[in-house]
Amino acid sequence: MPALAPWCPDGEPVSQLRDKDVVVIHGDRDRVTGPSASVAFVRRARAAGARADVRLVPGGDHAMLRLGAQAGFLADLFTTRTRFSGVALSREVAAAPAGGTAPLVAAALLEAAGGEPWPVVLYMSVLLLVSALAVALIHGFGRHEQRGEAGRRP
Repeated sequence: MPALAPWCPDGEPVSQLRDKDVVVIHGDRDRVTGPSASVAFVRRARAAGARADVRLVPGGDHAMLRLGAQAGFLADLFTTRTRFSGVALSREVAAAPAGGTAPLVAAALLEAAGGEPWPVVLYMSVLLLVSALAVALIHGFGRHEQRGEAGRRP
């Protein structure tokens, strides 16, 4: 079971992790969910019989703070008349195959590789390249749409 920058407060249950593989990946500069809590969680999980490890990413912070830029980018793609539906639909359609299944795929890859992280890194790199390609192909689309909207009444 992979965990990316999890919230692991003191007292978080770990008994259910007995005989399970757990990998916690956390940025060492995360100010939202402290990496020290992840380290302590892994120690408790090991004591409960889990095969647990923690990997601290040097210079890494809490990636979820970057969603603000995504909201602005998506809002720019749609006219005011279709913005709410367009943003909601695009986020949900993208989240299902990539975001929703990513932990399951990562866990399966980690298990298939005997705990080696390289297949997960490769999988995440492919998702990154697909995202970059999508952004490159859509660049300028929203601004063109909005120029045509000027002066129109809803």
